[in-house]
Amino acid sequence: IYDYPLTTIFTNEIKNDGGIFQVPVTYSIDNNFYYTSDGTSDYNSKNDTYGYSVAISGNGTVFAVGAVLEDEGGSLGRDSNLGLVRTYKKTNNTWVETQKLTPSDGSAIDNFGISVGISGDNVVVGAHRDDDDGDESGSAYVFTYNGNSWIETTKLTASDAASSDRFGYAVAIDSNKIAVTAPENHTGELYIFEFNNSEWTEVKKFDSEDAFSCAISGDRIIAGAPETNQEGLRTGSAHIYTRLSGGQWYKSQTIEASDAQGGERFGHSVAIDADIIVVGAKESYFGDEGYAGSAYIFEKDNNSWVEILKLENSITSEFSDFGTSVALSSETLMIDAPWSLDSGEVIIYKRNLITAIREEVVSTFSFYPNPITNNINIIYPNSSGDYDLKIFDITGDLVWKTNTPNKTIDLSHLQKGTYSIKLIEDEIVTSNIFIKE
Repeated sequence: IYDYPLTTIFTNEIKNDGGIFQVPVTYSIDNNFYYTSDGTSDYNSKNDTYGYSVAISGNGTVFAVGAVLEDEGGSLGRDSNLGLVRTYKKTNNTWVETQKLTPSDGSAIDNFGISVGISGDNVVVGAHRDDDDGDESGSAYVFTYNGNSWIETTKLTASDAASSDRFGYAVAIDSNKIAVTAPENHTGELYIFEFNNSEWTEVKKFDSEDAFSCAISGDRIIAGAPETNQEGLRTGSAHIYTRLSGGQWYKSQTIEASDAQGGERFGHSVAIDADIIVVGAKESYFGDEGYAGSAYIFEKDNNSWVEILKLENSITSEFSDFGTSVALSSETLMIDAPWSLDSGEVIIYKRNLITAIREEVVSTFSFYPNPITNNINIIYPNSSGDYDLKIFDITGDLVWKTNTPNKTIDLSHLQKGTYSIKLIEDEIVTSNIFIKE
């Protein structure tokens, strides 16, 4: 069990010295078992890739798990790689498997379950290698709960479906809206469907957006584009789409990492909930640990999205791919590191809203360099001001403080990692973060 806060700051917005997001539990997966919070396990056939995709309902009582290569030795044969999705319901604080979902017209190597999403009484499942409209053109299936079981109600395909589109590689659903990506050899399209009380209808397609991953929250969709080039470096990006009151969708912003690196795959995974966005960059560089991965947090500030934090798992190892998948819902953030500690981890962060209070920020400060090696140089907003300076580690513990801060501070004693720094003047708190290398 880890006790790491995701951050002690939402920049100049929320103060909480104990941390806003904290990690209560991790889950590990190997080839044969999945482990739940009470330590129980369920045997699955080796290489079924159980857990390739996961989704949980908004009320936290139903979740679905994709096993993209599982077939259970059905009519298509043991090695058909049709795929399936298992659904679970939480009853009396215990998760119970309720159903196994398969497509009514499934065929070998469809990879049904490559992606999955849940909203209310609907589950959407991607099958990106379905061949209805050509080899690997792809599709997505909608299942609706009728009070007793999940029933397949709709099969979605692209209006311009073609071979190798791989429509359904990523899916997302929120109420009456579904988003589906079709990576198509890294040129990537995003499709949007809406339910009009009788059927799901494609209402918008965004061309050549490099769309790979996607997430939806209300009238906003984010699509990750990890192959986007910035000066030929394939740094990655993510596009944000907004629905107007008249029903029209448009691209409102493209976001990138503030410290973009070549090949980091920023946008490999995305999540959105209300005014918070999380973007995974599973191959970003992390100090001496090499390409360990990271995740970036963005917050809505007036009419634009602003990066407020880069999150790194300090216990992860080289090539752990931290940020391969991310999920965000209200007070909970989940980040996957499938190669961490050999067997893989899913790290769950809880957001502590109870103790968070608003900060009334009237002054700002800056510092350099960032990252630091030994010394940090502070530029104060008022040279004659009376300040307290505090530094917290990633666990939220106070590691250094002074009420007579100098312009240059020796922090050589700090271990490598991410820290928050807070400047306090007359009970007004201004916060920021830095990395110690």
